[in-house]
Amino acid sequence: MRKQDQLSTLIGALSKNEKRYFKLQASIHSGDKTFIYLFDEMVKGETYAPEKLSKKLNISKPRLAHEKKYLEKALLNSMRTYEQDNDVKIWLNNQWQAVQVLFNKRQFELALSINEKAMQKAQAYENFIMVIDFLRMKHLLLMFLGRIEEASKAEQQRISSIDQFTEAERMLNLLRSFNTIAMRNGDPDLLLKKIVKREEFKTTPEKLKSNSARVHWHAMKGQYYVYVAQDLKASIYHQQCNLKIFEAQPQLIYTLPQTYLNCLNSLSLGYGLLGNYEESLMWAEKLEFETDGHRKDIPANFSSSKNLEARSTQVNIHCHQSRYDATLKKIAEIGDEINNLQLGVFVLTKHCQARALFYTGKYDEALRICLELQNINADMNTYMLFNNRLLFVMIHHALKNYSLLPHIVNSVATWAKRHEVRTPGTDAVLRFFRKLETTQSASSKKAFFIQFEKEIKKNTFEYYVWYLDLSKWVADNLLLPPPDPEVFRPVKKLGAKL
Repeated sequence: MRKQDQLSTLIGALSKNEKRYFKLQASIHSGDKTFIYLFDEMVKGETYAPEKLSKKLNISKPRLAHEKKYLEKALLNSMRTYEQDNDVKIWLNNQWQAVQVLFNKRQFELALSINEKAMQKAQAYENFIMVIDFLRMKHLLLMFLGRIEEASKAEQQRISSIDQFTEAERMLNLLRSFNTIAMRNGDPDLLLKKIVKREEFKTTPEKLKSNSARVHWHAMKGQYYVYVAQDLKASIYHQQCNLKIFEAQPQLIYTLPQTYLNCLNSLSLGYGLLGNYEESLMWAEKLEFETDGHRKDIPANFSSSKNLEARSTQVNIHCHQSRYDATLKKIAEIGDEINNLQLGVFVLTKHCQARALFYTGKYDEALRICLELQNINADMNTYMLFNNRLLFVMIHHALKNYSLLPHIVNSVATWAKRHEVRTPGTDAVLRFFRKLETTQSASSKKAFFIQFEKEIKKNTFEYYVWYLDLSKWVADNLLLPPPDPEVFRPVKKLGAKL
């Protein structure tokens, strides 16, 4: 983008309230108001056209360039003032600048008063960098005022804050290192060697000097119990500890918004893996609520992605509980935003959509979703894409396309072999699906599904019962009462790669 267009982009990014606030501030300007007229014209215009603006405002191009620079400066000053009530960092920086101006004017008492209030706020938010700066200024001001003993205490506080900052950063770096290794290869031995043996990992929260450090420590321990110890209940315990810290000191949500949102997400996923879907749904809904934009202490860039993730998690939960109307309703709420999901989550969410459409009798729409997923690269999400191909077979069976079934099942089996799908139950489910073409009569259909139900109870098909809701498929074909989705839910092993 050309430099002269940057101001247009900035004006376009302003909210209605921000534009109104700027106009109110600018209206008290007693001098030339050309920059205000320029602002009005740029709000109306879709693109920046200097010739047109110069002519409309009756000023030369050099004058127009000058007015643009002045307008940019005025806008930035207005935005800083507007945002300081919602953004603590901006407020602290504004206070810091005020203290420096007063110091330069040798107004030490007033500077000290403002500095003290700002420092206390920075401490409440555990913004250690600003705390250290305010304490350094406090020491300097007290020295100029001749209050030597107080200045000495301020210096000791500054050293203590440096220790807190260093400790919190060490814990954060350790958490980042842990997550990097876990996300790349999930090798427990490497995690044990590089992370778990370090002293910071072995410490206890009571020994840590700040809640920021404790939050990072609990987050790391929560990850440890997922990737290494494979103890979901222990992982959930550490996430709940973090939640208690955030509840006791809500200012930390502003300081550590991503960690707070990850905590809610981890609780939802953890309870889901334990099969406690109601609890999982509650935390997913909580995450959606916290990221719907009403909170000013959570940046929009964190909120938007986590909000979409929370809604997709609810789709997954509803689907696994066989709440297919609720699944489709949530999908409809997500709309085109579904394309913004990460690939793995996108595949899972679309599979849930196809499954919900299938079980609500919308076969053509379900087929369309399945065909859409078949065009996705199978190097990742192989297991879920294979499930979707099996669903594709089930849809054609429901449509009574019996002559197509042998070809489709053979195609699915070939795909599974080529992509090395070795999940327990794969051979068994393919073997039974090959018999679907023989279920054209009522008696043969009944015999097939009675036998299929027996195999489900033996856990022959393992995870496929869960991801395809095969027990409901049997019940629908035998006209039985709908099954309890909890009955055939497999016990998941942590870290199991499907």
